[in-house]
This record gives sequence, structure tokens and C-alpha cells, in this order.
Amino acid sequence: MKQISTFFLLLVIITSCQRNELQTISKEVLSKELTEVQADSGSVILIKDNEIAAKVNLISDNGIYKEGDEQSFQTKRDMGTLLSTACMMATLDCISPTDTVDVGTGIYLKDGKEVRDHNADRGGYGILTAEQVIAYDSKIGIMMIMERCNQVKDNLSKMGFSSLHVSPMEIATFYNRIANEDTTLCSEKVMNDIWDMLFKVILEGTGKSIFLEDVPLAGKTGYSEQNGKKEVSCCIFFNVDGSLYTCLVIISNPKQGYPSGGVMAGDVVKGIIKSLKSEENEKEN
Repeated sequence: MKQISTFFLLLVIITSCQRNELQTISKEVLSKELTEVQADSGSVILIKDNEIAAKVNLISDNGIYKEGDEQSFQTKRDMGTLLSTACMMATLDCISPTDTVDVGTGIYLKDGKEVRDHNADRGGYGILTAEQVIAYDSKIGIMMIMERCNQVKDNLSKMGFSSLHVSPMEIATFYNRIANEDTTLCSEKVMNDIWDMLFKVILEGTGKSIFLEDVPLAGKTGYSEQNGKKEVSCCIFFNVDGSLYTCLVIISNPKQGYPSGGVMAGDVVKGIIKSLKSEENEKEN
């Protein structure tokens, strides 16, 4: 009995040390990116093998990034186009991934309000298939697709999304369930379609800059704008050293460079992966 107790104590200590390392890595990589893009704030949620491994929330104080309130991880808000994956999942019983919509020049009037795609200033995407709507992060496209399915609200509610305002933790958990191919979310066919779409985000869409030769990645980039302030994000899942990771990154109001979830938030994901790979190589040597 004493040996068993000692074993579990050692296991707890090792797990705690690993989490501290992941917290440190996430904080350092995020802080570096926030400094480069001169953002107001940023967050990381890192899930490892279905457990929260790191949570970082940094806020600028005259250019110095300090720890923010952890409550922000649970606060429901506009998570931008990261929610598009759930909306697409809710419609795939009604439409096919190859069905098309015309998003025009990237500007669309919905209930008297103007909706803009992230590339509206560059002429928009024109005609897109449903899978391209996810790959290219078209907010207009997902709205048009949702209009074709009467069961969207019910299907979203079954997934746990009773509102279009969700918390960062809910988004990270949702993508982690996709990473685990959790078919309590949707049918196996729909899950396979969603996986294909999230791979294409990385291979040919807005997440191309996140691509790594030695680590297969899938996920979604995100974008939103509130009161003239832009927010970019991504939620990516991947395997390193036999462990499954899901990483959510949010960067708020970057002032340096073109606002891009794939580039800015994606750089944080890549930085974390490279640190994990470096640790893996050190263990092998």
C-alpha cells in the first residue's frame, strides 16, 4: 500500500511539473507575439490529452504584458468566426460540402446591418463551396449557409451552444471534442466532413502559414471586429510525442502588421509546438 501511495505521489508531482512547463512555454511564446504585434491583450488555452495543461491571459500595461483575470476564460462573448465550425456542423445534414454560395465582394446586408468578410477591402471571395467557406474564413458564407437549414438553432443547442456568445473555454473544449472525433456532437459522416474542412484550413486556407512538415495540424482561424478593434484567433489540434493537444489562441487589437488569425495567432501555436518538439528531442538524446 505504501509503494502504491508513493507511486501516485510521484505521478502527481511529475504531472504538476509538466503543467508548469507548459504554462511557462505558453506564456513566453504568447508574450513574444503580443509584443511584436503591439496587441492590447492575448490568451492561450492549451489542452493536453483532454485535460487543461495551460491557461494564459496577458494584458498590456504600457507595453509590458502582465497576467490578467482568469475569469475571462469563462466569460461568454463574441468569439468571431471560430464559431463557424459549429454552425457548419449544424447544417451539414441539410447541405453538402460542395454546395456553393456567392459572397460577392465581401460586403453583405443582414437585417439592415452590414456584415463584412475579413478580405472585403480586397474584393471578397465571390463564389465559394461550403468547405471553402470554412477554409477561407468567410463570415458571410456561413451566414448564407445557415439560412438554408431550418434546424440550425436546434442542432447548435444540442452541441451546447444556446447562444452565439460563448466563452473561450467552451470554444477550446468544442474543438478538443472534434480532435477526439466525438460523435455525440454529430453523425460520423458530418464529423468526417468537418475534419476534411479543418485540414483544408491548414493546407490551402487561412491557416496555411501554420503548416508544419513534421506535425499534422487541423483547426480553424478566427476573426472579429468590435467598435473598430480587431481580434484574431485560431484553435488548432495536433499530436506531439504521443499526446493530443488542442490550442486556442486569441490576440486582441493588434496594431502592427495585417490582422490575421493564421499568421499572428498561428505563430503562437507554432512557437508552442516547436518548444514541445525541442523538449521531445532533448528527452530522446
